[in-house]
Amino acid sequence: MKIESKKITGLHQKGKSLIFLLLFLLTGCSFGKSARAPQCLPIRIGVVIADENQENGLEQKKGYEMALTEINQSGGIQGCPVELIYKNEGEESDTESAQVAVLQLADENVLAILGGTTNDATMRAAAIASYFKVPLLIPTTTSDEITQRGNQWVFRLSASNESDANTAFEMVHSELGAGANTVILYEQSSYGESTAVVVATAAMAQDMDVNGYYPFSAQTGDLTSLAEQVNDIGPEVVYIVSSEEEQTSRLLEALQAQPFSANMMIGHGPGFTERSFLYDGKENIYRNLDHLILVANWSADLPWHGMDKFLHDFQVYSQENEQISTIPVIRNVETYSALHLMANALDQLTLTTPKTKKEPDLVGDQLKEYREQLALALRNLDADQRETLFGSVVFDGTGQNKQTTVLIQVLNDSLVTVYPPKYAVQAPDYTSGW
Repeated sequence: MKIESKKITGLHQKGKSLIFLLLFLLTGCSFGKSARAPQCLPIRIGVVIADENQENGLEQKKGYEMALTEINQSGGIQGCPVELIYKNEGEESDTESAQVAVLQLADENVLAILGGTTNDATMRAAAIASYFKVPLLIPTTTSDEITQRGNQWVFRLSASNESDANTAFEMVHSELGAGANTVILYEQSSYGESTAVVVATAAMAQDMDVNGYYPFSAQTGDLTSLAEQVNDIGPEVVYIVSSEEEQTSRLLEALQAQPFSANMMIGHGPGFTERSFLYDGKENIYRNLDHLILVANWSADLPWHGMDKFLHDFQVYSQENEQISTIPVIRNVETYSALHLMANALDQLTLTTPKTKKEPDLVGDQLKEYREQLALALRNLDADQRETLFGSVVFDGTGQNKQTTVLIQVLNDSLVTVYPPKYAVQAPDYTSGW
């Protein structure tokens, strides 16, 4: 009986050992690093953005929030939810708010920053992000100099202005030939002035005759005088650089009041892609935009990965959140794509849990190391991780995405891609002129 008792006791001890081993393997419990997908506090991503009372800030936030919902519903980052920390970039004349926003975000232990909305705020944010060594992903159009400063922490999703202008004048040359009489109009701002230089360079590279090069200001009450100067030149091509919808509309009204009829009117910059510029309150395209060719980085008819699903999901998301706008515009798509791209890069980090804690450290030296890993991950995304609604994202050594520029136009009450031929749904319609 004693022998049997010992056998039973021995089996019982072995059973306990097996159970302990099984629990050890299933829970990932160890005296070193944890499993790859720990449960943890939210991974914080900072967002520098214009006030949502402004159209550009509101449209950007829609894209961010839709992407955030999708990411967290699918499990977050390695089991950790994502949290967006919004900071206001301030007014155009405010030279400090964007810098303070980045400083605060760095102090709040964000792993990365997205933004901003306007050019000047984004330029200032980039400088501070570099100082604190926090990866900054810029979703929208800015001056090209932002990626020309050797800043290894800055990444820009939208195509460069150089790429945009080159594509536009390749089209002009293919349609009108060399020597087309060209006028360039640009807003008097850091964005407008730097972009206009790039545009003029692209025009001359395609043998255009640049016979007018004029600035305009949002503060100018009457643009008639400028429109009359353009009329006196009688251009075949009018190329306009503008970042604000209101000044864009006012300038076009002044030009349309003149008797000249240019073959091509080309719009470059965020001022031409805001919702209020393209659509009325019922989401009908404004009819007076016919024949205006827009330099853009996105159109709903492009064959990029997930486009159909996004268009459907955007409509559903808008209806569920009681938003009137169910047709996406470029700002929605830029921020939506930027956050998903950042999530893909974050998923490449090896989040580890110290043996004395239950979740990864996202502070101090460990946070610094994660930020360094993230900057490297953005430059080395796998093929399936870089696919976005802007095509395949590949950042060069300056942090600039090698994105395809497309030209879009309002034809038959719809926005369609007209150039380059590889992606064109229809050929550009410029024969009626303005």
